Amino acid sequence: MSFLKSISVAALMASPTTVLADWNGWYGGVTAGSVSSPEFEITSGDGADVDLEDTTSLGAFFGRVTQTNNTVFGFEIEVTNMPDMTGTFDVFSVEHSAVTLDLKARLGYAFGQVLPYAVLGVTSYDFENDLITEDFEQAGLSFGVGVDFLVTDNLFIGAEYLARRAEGTVEIIGENLEITHESSIDSLSVRAGFKF
Repeated sequence: MSFLKSISVAALMASPTTVLADWNGWYGGVTAGSVSSPEFEITSGDGADVDLEDTTSLGAFFGRVTQTNNTVFGFEIEVTNMPDMTGTFDVFSVEHSAVTLDLKARLGYAFGQVLPYAVLGVTSYDFENDLITEDFEQAGLSFGVGVDFLVTDNLFIGAEYLARRAEGTVEIIGENLEITHESSIDSLSVRAGFKF
């Protein structure tokens, strides 16, 4: 073996290698975070914009991912409690019902123990109000990005930004009136989970 080949082999043996973690399987965990600048809007008639109060969030998630080489994809269900998200306009006030349901598809690319990913899904929640008896029920899209870090073979921590854009319609019985409404709720949360 020539001197140059010997040097090349020695350099390859000495260079650090990244061990690809195993992300496959079912997992579950909890989240905690904050909700900033949420908005609610009535889009029918004269319309009304309501700036909602910022709040904190607590939630739980459960999902499954499949890994092919570095590509990781799967789904996740998250239930989040967002209390005290209230807002007032001239003639009415609204209050978030606190519980938000998100069904998310996940696609990521693993770098060893680190998994950055994107999410796209559907969301649903509702607002109570003092204008009519029916709640303002809303459904729409959720999308965002996040990153998880595998601390051990089964334990991981991470962070996720999720934007929710939802809308709905409510009919006032006997008034022949239909109210359309929409909202935006963005959250930033930290995550801790366990692979089963």
